[in-house]
Amino acid sequence: YDDQIRLLRTLESLHPDHFRVIRALLMEPEPDPGNIGSPIRTLEKRIPEISVDRIKEVAAELDSMGITTLTQSLMVMMTGHGAANLQSRLTRFGWKLAEYIRTGT
Repeated sequence: YDDQIRLLRTLESLHPDHFRVIRALLMEPEPDPGNIGSPIRTLEKRIPEISVDRIKEVAAELDSMGITTLTQSLMVMMTGHGAANLQSRLTRFGWKLAEYIRTGT
């Protein structure tokens, strides 16, 4: 019951950009993401309608809500695969929230 209340309260506080970033995190990585990259560049490619500064703001907000763990590694250069596979940046609560959004349960 408490988890559902937390999910509903969190949903009430989310804005469209939050949903865009969450959707971008859930995308499958490209087959050949290149040799190096960063999570911010991956997000910039996946949601070009949002500025990099806004993506940073939204990432910090999602982190503070306990949905993601993005801000620590957002600008870090890493392998192309590491930068493209952003699903691991969702917390357990973030996965529950994504599932609730997808299924309504």
